[in-house]
Amino acid sequence: LDPRTLETLGVERFGGKLERAVSAHAKVDPVSGELLFFDYATTPPYMTYSVVSARGELTHHEPIDLPGSRLPHDMAFTEHYSLLMDLPLFWDPQLLERKVHKVTYYPEMPSRFGILPRYGTNADVTWFEASPCYIYHVVNAWEEGDEFVMDACRVIQAEPGAKRGEGELARMRAFLRLEAQLCRWRFNLATGAVTEDQLDDEKTEWPTINRHKMGRTSRYAYNSMVPHYEGLVKYDTLRGTSEKYLFGAGRTSNEAPFAPRAGARDEDDGYVVTFVADANAANSSEVVILDAKNFAAGPVARVRIPQRVPVGFHSTWIPGDQIRAR
Repeated sequence: LDPRTLETLGVERFGGKLERAVSAHAKVDPVSGELLFFDYATTPPYMTYSVVSARGELTHHEPIDLPGSRLPHDMAFTEHYSLLMDLPLFWDPQLLERKVHKVTYYPEMPSRFGILPRYGTNADVTWFEASPCYIYHVVNAWEEGDEFVMDACRVIQAEPGAKRGEGELARMRAFLRLEAQLCRWRFNLATGAVTEDQLDDEKTEWPTINRHKMGRTSRYAYNSMVPHYEGLVKYDTLRGTSEKYLFGAGRTSNEAPFAPRAGARDEDDGYVVTFVADANAANSSEVVILDAKNFAAGPVARVRIPQRVPVGFHSTWIPGDQIRAR
């Protein structure tokens, strides 16, 4: 797409080398400019892993062995490694043979996390087993000595029960509630040991960070409160503290990207920006901007919008000088 007009320019195949699709959560290394992504399928190879250079060239493409068809949603990366997920929430294999796609949770199976060098092959993947869970969204990951450290939102109930009275979309709505908690995994590449720690009891999801810190040690995360989306939480994972900002009765938001202040030197020197929908006023929304360093104090700016903006899922704020029309 043209980043300014959103005009369709065509299909991107990276010089004709892209044979598969690109996952929902492709990652950009802020230092190298490389694009990292995976893909999954219902037939072998069940997963592929790829790297695209900052010049837009597909420089690495590798099939990854999995025991069957899986449904990973996100991945993680550090300066030298990438992490891929094999989690026990996926389509029922027997039904899948009949082309029926029914998502089922298998709590008797462990979660598996595969770590490989950025340009590694399937033979280079080290698989770690952890407690069964599902993960929609990773906060960040980095290296500490021999350890690969990952913060992510661990779903509390991987296959949630549908509520009565919600009609034919009840099962879908149950999954979209995304009740999760912030957790940290440590994978020791030297010993094979795994540790899991829940960092907060609060239910939060849709995490964002200062994107300049992706793949490197980070301290702050900005999460949405779920399942009602009534506010945001700023986490300080170094101190183990958090602070909230609530939008007020009838006002909801979703993901809230972090926008660094021009000339910022600190990780949290910038703004948290989000669209807020107001159920108290018909067809009313606004952009709310919070000072990340003074998070709980409330907005430093509110941009009223003369029509309702539906509460969306994901967004990325990009400095204007990085957006170039072809």
